[in-house]
Amino acid sequence: KEFAGISKLAEERMLYFTDEVGVSRKNMARVLEMCPQLQHLSVRDNLRPTVRFLVKEVGIPANKIRQIVVSFPQLLGLSVEDNLRPTVRFLLDEVGLPREKLGKTILTRPHLLASCIDNNLRAKMNLLHRHAGIPMGLMAEVIARSPHVLGLSEKHMLEFIAFVEHELGVEKAKLEKMLLYSPQLLGLSVKGNLRPKIRFLIDEVGVAEEQIGKVIGTFPNILGYSVENNMRP
Repeated sequence: KEFAGISKLAEERMLYFTDEVGVSRKNMARVLEMCPQLQHLSVRDNLRPTVRFLVKEVGIPANKIRQIVVSFPQLLGLSVEDNLRPTVRFLLDEVGLPREKLGKTILTRPHLLASCIDNNLRAKMNLLHRHAGIPMGLMAEVIARSPHVLGLSEKHMLEFIAFVEHELGVEKAKLEKMLLYSPQLLGLSVKGNLRPKIRFLIDEVGVAEEQIGKVIGTFPNILGYSVENNMRP
């Protein structure tokens, strides 16, 4: 017997994941460790309908579902009607995310579908609007470019914005443009990444401290460069 020592329902679940979804047996051990809840879900009533929703309504290619199962299996334990569909409607209708970009966005950051709309997604969008000046009408572009932005803590976001605007002296309009076109920069740590990089620009490159805000405002992607691999000769 292929899966000896387990119940018929457990074997059905294992075969569904390995044969239909394409998850390797090695990865299944890790998946079940990450999300023991899967061992109690029905293939017919829970797993298959959820996967069908992700493929048909979210737009994730069927051959990519295994990536979500391996990276964030908890998603399969959420209710389609109570959790997944309301969040998808929020992303499409309120955020304005184009439907053709929805699947790629969720594949990149499946945790979005498990996020609380009011206390997480909407709160972080409002923060970016109030503190970074990003228009709500352009928020979909930010999320499509870097879905991980909405996974950052509000504390981290505020620390980044305060550092760039107040310590570096980047103009608000430049900050808005920076985060609109390169939102991934928002994920950088002020202490571990930005401060050492700014010190390098001042101490070794010779950028004057009073000019650093103008330099970063004009060339914001320099913040994403590695000092050792990209900046130091």
